Amino acid sequence: MSVIETIIDIPAEHEKNVCGQFDGYLKKIERTLHVTIVARDGAIKLIGPELMIHRAKSVFNNLVELSKRGNAITEQNVDYALSLCFTESDDAILEIDKDIICRTINGKPVKPKTVGQKQYVDTIRKKMIVFGIGPAGTGKTYLAMAMAISAFKNGDVNRIILTRPAIEAGEKLGFCRVTYRARSTRTCARSTMPCTRSWVQRAFCITRRRD
Repeated sequence: MSVIETIIDIPAEHEKNVCGQFDGYLKKIERTLHVTIVARDGAIKLIGPELMIHRAKSVFNNLVELSKRGNAITEQNVDYALSLCFTESDDAILEIDKDIICRTINGKPVKPKTVGQKQYVDTIRKKMIVFGIGPAGTGKTYLAMAMAISAFKNGDVNRIILTRPAIEAGEKLGFCRVTYRARSTRTCARSTMPCTRSWVQRAFCITRRRD
């Protein structure tokens, strides 16, 4: 495989945003794509195999375009741009960035960040009922609430109803975990039965007194 080199021009005002603090993003791209990157005077020189150079150029072009749109480039953006460069839809990150659901009170745009989140948002727009299933922290509730607020502001709905399960599913407050522990604890029937009967008789007496 032939080794080539190419130069990418990056505007000076976007260089720090794209390269990261202490060129951290450049080092990540180097390690992932196995290329050599030299940044100097607003230009980035790429040295490596032709296929990897093509992928690196795609990553930098996407990051520069995101920066031009006013985005603060994060490590998550770099990781996702790197993962997409191995697919045919390497420019999907730019299409996702165009979909602004709403804005926060500080004016920060709320939008999907991955292809999966974009499909989730589009499905909410098209369907009456959508179930979001996935690990914690993947944006299910956040994006659903953003879509609900957007629909309320646009007049598509006249109220937002928040519901929650009667039994908490978390580990710290989990009713199911306590039940599991009670079921899995070994007990002595001879010692527990008298205590249970005593508790029932006591509860029955209290009930009769109240009546």
